[in-house]
Amino acid sequence: MVDDVTVNQTDNVTGREFTSATLSSTNWQYACSCSAGKAVKLVYMVSPVLTTTGHQTGYYKLNDSLDIKTMNRPGNPGD
Repeated sequence: MVDDVTVNQTDNVTGREFTSATLSSTNWQYACSCSAGKAVKLVYMVSPVLTTTGHQTGYYKLNDSLDIKTMNRPGNPGD
């Protein structure tokens, strides 16, 4: 699991690179590589439904390397 990432509008530009720390003190990098003015919708589908609780409250275990936090999951009236 990584730290929460918030990118302000000024930093969300093509070519900008970001680094986030993981709980194991390693880092992973990601970059904004979209053309200016283009929106990107990130969609991650899983099947079966996420039911395994992750390492922290509100997170779900996606796989052995990644926990995710999501809200308003379709089919889950508790969200």
